[in-house]
Amino acid sequence: MTAALLPETTHGRTTPPRGSVTRATPPEATPPQVTPPRATPHQVTPHQVTPHQVTLPRVTGAELTVPLVDGSRVRYCDLDSAASTPALESVAAHVAEVLPYYGSVHRGAGWTSRVCTSLVENARTDVARFVRARTGDCVVFTRNTTDALALLARAVRARS
Repeated sequence: MTAALLPETTHGRTTPPRGSVTRATPPEATPPQVTPPRATPHQVTPHQVTPHQVTLPRVTGAELTVPLVDGSRVRYCDLDSAASTPALESVAAHVAEVLPYYGSVHRGAGWTSRVCTSLVENARTDVARFVRARTGDCVVFTRNTTDALALLARAVRARS
């Protein structure tokens, strides 16, 4: 039997919510596990639809309006999203769902630490699968692109 770890977000459903964290009962028997999200309507493959029919995932702040100098308001068009692109609404919703259970990753024995460690390790596995990593390859999460490039530069030896 599987019990939802995030009961206040299940809204009475008998199955765990999309992307939720679940655990086997009793809690001491196994570490927490993450159920993969189910496909959503905006996730399509290229052969299913023509380009005119594709509905892109929504980003946070997509409906933001801003004031103009004349006092009117218009929908904001962010042309400055390079390194700080807004999150997809589905990602923001999942973060909000898991945030109350935030704990240190790989550094604690408490429940929240185990949940977060499980989430990170499952994300690492998902990324490896997505990029078709070979057996033995390692997925490393960094804070940002600059950190990733600096880590890569230190890891790769210069040729003489």
